[in-house]
Amino acid sequence: MNRNPRISVRTLLAALVLLFLLGGVTRTFGQVHIAGQASAAWTASQPGPSQYSFNDGRSTFGWRGDLFVDAELSDNVLFLSSFRMDQDRTLNVDLFVLRVTDVLSLPLNVEAGETEIPFGNLGERRYPKTNPFLTLPLGREHATTLRRSDYEIYSTDPQYSAATNNFRLLDRGLYDLGFKAFGSVGVVDYAFALTNGMLSSTSTYATNGLNGSKGIGKIARLSVTPVIGLTIGASWAKGPFLKDSWNSPQGYPYPATYDPLTHQQRTFGGDIDFSFEHFSFYGETFFNSWDFADEYGASLDAFGYSAEARYTIVPRFTVGARVGELRFNKMSRNIYGVLSSPERWDHNVMRVETALGYRVSREMLLKAVYVWNRTFGLPSDPRDNSFGVQSVVSF
Repeated sequence: MNRNPRISVRTLLAALVLLFLLGGVTRTFGQVHIAGQASAAWTASQPGPSQYSFNDGRSTFGWRGDLFVDAELSDNVLFLSSFRMDQDRTLNVDLFVLRVTDVLSLPLNVEAGETEIPFGNLGERRYPKTNPFLTLPLGREHATTLRRSDYEIYSTDPQYSAATNNFRLLDRGLYDLGFKAFGSVGVVDYAFALTNGMLSSTSTYATNGLNGSKGIGKIARLSVTPVIGLTIGASWAKGPFLKDSWNSPQGYPYPATYDPLTHQQRTFGGDIDFSFEHFSFYGETFFNSWDFADEYGASLDAFGYSAEARYTIVPRFTVGARVGELRFNKMSRNIYGVLSSPERWDHNVMRVETALGYRVSREMLLKAVYVWNRTFGLPSDPRDNSFGVQSVVSF
């Protein structure tokens, strides 16, 4: 029996815009650039009680496609877009912006729409072809115990942290609706953005993708490239991350309402990008704080880092390793008006990944990845390590 995927209004609009670009813009301007990536993977993990146990431990095949459509409308006006689809056949519009460069002949560029949030140095490594691993760094993948549905800490048992209902510290690839100004002055690059959402909750999760928290997120990044091959950056973000006020059911032991404007997210980050001949290194660290002192006696804080190195040992063969860690502070839960003893609101975790890549041709890459996960503070570490192979082609 054939099942047709449900087409949303957002998907239909994206398809209409794409047809416009491929048709009308091509005829009028002749400056449309189309590229893409396609990948297929097989992954198997241990069936432990953990969010890191992929597909509940069942080995599975999957695929992903990325389509990049850019249009040069004039010398300094561009349209940029990126579309993504996985095996669930849901079309995601990651990037969708109008960009104006060299505003007033100054080192200033501006763009508006679904823009890339300027936090950290993930960059092109968010795509399978330039990512030697199968996932993003741990801080962008981990689902915390804070739930989206009612803004409560559900459980510190790692098997109950599900990505569909729990906040991440950094929301994966970090795209959001908003405005961004950026540019370069000598060896210094800068970027500042105003967005509907925040790092933990982009507007993808709000009704119709619009702003549901009354306030606006503010994100900034400053980086310097003192020598070729070395870039050092610092990022900052602040804004409401709860999507709207929430009213608890009668008799619920937690606060009756949560006002997004009084529950802010504050995040500071640092990153480094270094490359020399056949070696490259990417590192990032961040400190994140969610305002919940009134509910728990302390803010919900987390510190994380990721360090990734790659080396081409012989032509076509590349080896890589990445280590990431997350640490959470202790807090007291308010249960029927009584504060409990302080305990961590989530378990400290560590992830180590190793990768072997083989470049079949300029357009095709094969890679094998092993992931080792360690969750601290439990009687025993869940069996949730995984292994996967992936093939990627670009066009």
